[in-house]
Amino acid sequence: MMIDICQEPDMPHRNSVYNWVTEDREGFADRYQKARLTGFQARADRLFAIVDDRSNVWVTRCKEDGTVETIFDSLCVARARLQFDAQRWILPRVLPGGYGDRQERQARTEGESDMAELMKLLNGRSRGLPSEDRPLDESEDEPLDES
Repeated sequence: MMIDICQEPDMPHRNSVYNWVTEDREGFADRYQKARLTGFQARADRLFAIVDDRSNVWVTRCKEDGTVETIFDSLCVARARLQFDAQRWILPRVLPGGYGDRQERQARTEGESDMAELMKLLNGRSRGLPSEDRPLDESEDEPLDES
């Protein structure tokens, strides 16, 4: 991660890197963004490694009576679950094209809105709706008889 890299000797402080991105010094913002995306892709590749890693799931310990037993380490499993869930949460947000939830999207013609769609559905249907020729009396919510 960048924080780890910036702590190495002869590397700039992370605030300097953020400033370079903000200022887009010599096109740095684009290169930084590409590097971040590559890093998140690598994280996605490691997700299955987290799930498949069975090392340290069973630990051997010595009991008070001197016997040795092998037990399941639930903390190791909980830690792996937390790592997996954290990665699974962030990936759809930074890489929505590859890891976001699929949503059916219908193409709309230019200028068409949700209200226009609703009006098309209601077109010609007045059941339960007041008639346009008879205005409502606001106090009664009933059509006024204009005759």
